[in-house]
Amino acid sequence: MKDRNKIQEEIEKTLQSLDNVKRAQANPFLFTRIKAKMEEAQNGWSRLAGFISRPAFAIGIVCFVLLINAWILYSGSGSDAASGQVQQVFSENSDEYNLAVNTFYDYETP
Repeated sequence: MKDRNKIQEEIEKTLQSLDNVKRAQANPFLFTRIKAKMEEAQNGWSRLAGFISRPAFAIGIVCFVLLINAWILYSGSGSDAASGQVQQVFSENSDEYNLAVNTFYDYETP
């Protein structure tokens, strides 16, 4: 019985403490700032930057670039004529710049 009375007293204290609570006041200029931001005209660059910065757009662009890279990689590996030309260019360049190491260290004998 004592526990029940004690619980009832605690409930009354809690309810009485809520009697003096006042409503929270916002900053008086908050509404003005929100209204000005909503009415602010956005230029084209800020709208474009906002669109590009969306995660869905960024992920789509990354997937597109990866698909283009994969397509170029697989389409270029099948042509033998092009690879022969590339091999020829590499061999010409390697023959042209083929210098022996000892040519740099040839000193004139006195």
